[in-house]
Amino acid sequence: DLTPHLVRRALTSLRAELRYREHLLNERGAKDLVTLEQRGDPAAPPALVIVIDEFAALATEIPEFIDGVIDVAQRGRSLGLHLVMATQRPSGVIKDSLRANTNLRIALRVADPVDSEDVLGVSDAAFFDPGTPGRAAAKTGPGRVVDFQTAYLGGRSDDAVHESDVEVQDLPFGPGSVWPSGVRAPSDTTRKKDIERLATTIARAADARALAVPRKPWLDQLPDTVDLAALPASDGARLVVGTVDVPEAQQQTPFVVDLDVVGNLAVLGAGGTGKSQALRALAVAASAVADRFPVEITGLDFGGGGLSVLEGLPTVGTVISGPDDERITRLLADLSATIADRSTRFAAARAANLTEYRAATGLAEPRILVLVDGMGAFRAEYEFRPGATQVFDQVVGIAATGRALGVHLVMSADRLGAFPTNLQAAVGERVVLRLASELEYHAADVPADVLEDAVPGRALVDDHEVQIGVPGGTADLGRQDAAIVALADGLRARGVVDAQPIRTLPTVVDPAALPVSVAGRPTIGLADDTLAPIGIPTDGMFVVTGPFGSGRSTTMRTLIRAVRSTWPERPAHLIVGRRSSLRDATDWASVSTDGESAEALAAELAAGLEGGVSSGAVEPVVVIENVGDFEGLPAEGQVARLIKAARRAGVFVLAEADTVTAPSAWQLFAELKTARAGIALQPEETDGLTLFRTAFPRVTRSDFPVGRGIMVDSGRITRVQVAHTEDIAVPR
Repeated sequence: DLTPHLVRRALTSLRAELRYREHLLNERGAKDLVTLEQRGDPAAPPALVIVIDEFAALATEIPEFIDGVIDVAQRGRSLGLHLVMATQRPSGVIKDSLRANTNLRIALRVADPVDSEDVLGVSDAAFFDPGTPGRAAAKTGPGRVVDFQTAYLGGRSDDAVHESDVEVQDLPFGPGSVWPSGVRAPSDTTRKKDIERLATTIARAADARALAVPRKPWLDQLPDTVDLAALPASDGARLVVGTVDVPEAQQQTPFVVDLDVVGNLAVLGAGGTGKSQALRALAVAASAVADRFPVEITGLDFGGGGLSVLEGLPTVGTVISGPDDERITRLLADLSATIADRSTRFAAARAANLTEYRAATGLAEPRILVLVDGMGAFRAEYEFRPGATQVFDQVVGIAATGRALGVHLVMSADRLGAFPTNLQAAVGERVVLRLASELEYHAADVPADVLEDAVPGRALVDDHEVQIGVPGGTADLGRQDAAIVALADGLRARGVVDAQPIRTLPTVVDPAALPVSVAGRPTIGLADDTLAPIGIPTDGMFVVTGPFGSGRSTTMRTLIRAVRSTWPERPAHLIVGRRSSLRDATDWASVSTDGESAEALAAELAAGLEGGVSSGAVEPVVVIENVGDFEGLPAEGQVARLIKAARRAGVFVLAEADTVTAPSAWQLFAELKTARAGIALQPEETDGLTLFRTAFPRVTRSDFPVGRGIMVDSGRITRVQVAHTEDIAVPR
């Protein structure tokens, strides 16, 4: 009772068996199996009898099976392959080419003389007594028809002697009563049937004679689970991650992924089919030999936590859960730098891949695996989101150039459409698990009936069935975790050093540990893409904005200290409308104390700048604190005038504004929008276009600790952690 897929598998195996026997007879110089048997050759294979019940039903459901059966019938007789086919009516089912190869025909009772004549050439089988099951006629040749009674093996016969069953009852007029002593004993259904006893006896006799078990023409189906530890060891590039069924060779062999050849791997499958299992298998297989073939693994888990179990392996540096812009950006930057470095070194060594480079130089250059579980979610997050498209472009670039340099992507998705065409072109092999619909199978170019009821981990690779292995050989995640922990302990005992994790921006950056300036720019803190000090542009106005409690006051103090240390000779002026937390930030040349003094100071500075900075004069530094405080004050117009004059004179202005009250001071806010640079602390996605006319990526304030923000520099954005110590003034 095989499915269409299993019937095709059986036919493939039978054809392989025919080829095997043909080659064997050719090697032995025998014309057929009988000749080989007569010689007493121990290599002679046993006779193979293929019994097909309800042949008509099989031919209707799987028409292509008929051609395969005809092929077996035509070639198989001399090779010891024999067919026994049972059907209710041969007419229209048994083709002429098949009839020509059936020398023995048997007909039990049939309903119509025509059917009897079709099989035997005579109508005898239509007239057998219905009360005699098993009565049959056999046609052994032209005109030779022999009647016989078929043996029945469904009974339960044994050596026990049974007394005759006797019924005793009264015979009055009408129904009588059965005597209790004459009740018939029920039949014993616990005893084995004759066919079962016969099979047991044959098996016992074969064991007693020490007869070898015949080789199977086709193997059993793949097991539901395969233990990774029971598979042959990988060799660094060739990762053994499961078992593949090869019916055309009558073998089940280890499934090997050769990373030097395929480069990148795509795993396709609906939910619950084993996509994460496949990624874990690759990571474990590569890690198991990391003491001889170094490997560094990073996981991007967009599939629900399936990769978190790998974090304990020393070969796994980081498993990033979900959209972590900071670490993903840094990972891709590191990978791009590695590819650029290796391309030069591999070319100098005349190496076409990592294996050749290791052999040529003797260096233990690590192979790099990036596991992406959930490419559909990753693509939605980074391909179409404003400001994040560069991330996905980098992934495509790494996939295209990394194969020959030992950098590989292993990606999973629920459908082929989750991979854009330019990324599909860089994928060297697909592992297709059970998919959601026939349309998805068609898109993946695999038959739809193979994986209909597949167990997790059962896949198709190049038309072959594969069972992906699991750590511990069980579907129990707890036991898999224990096996991975044991592997991690063994690796560390063999000297495998823990891979470096992807670093993140610290939440506290000590200003004393940073240089005063970077390339002549006052240092603000650390950049997330390089984790190196970064400075602010000083060729215009720089705006510090953010909500209350985001660290604006701390950022202003950091910048004032950096600017004063970079330009100690320049006089600094602080303009504040109502209250100030920056009066003690530095030695000010002048400071306003209220709205009136702010108006006067702004007018004085503006007038001086409007007249132009004379040659040899020292440019001032203007700091405007809390722009929102100037709302409704006469000083607002003069401060706006000062900003405009400073912009025209090229004087550096450092302005602070919160995102709530600053828009109300509309004159000043309009001038702030002219700024080409600034930092938005704890930003929202709309803050970039509102003030800097630059689109920010999709962010949430919860991802930004105090002092963390997005810095804009002429349209370029960088995530920055402002330098400060924990005991600096209370953040505003």
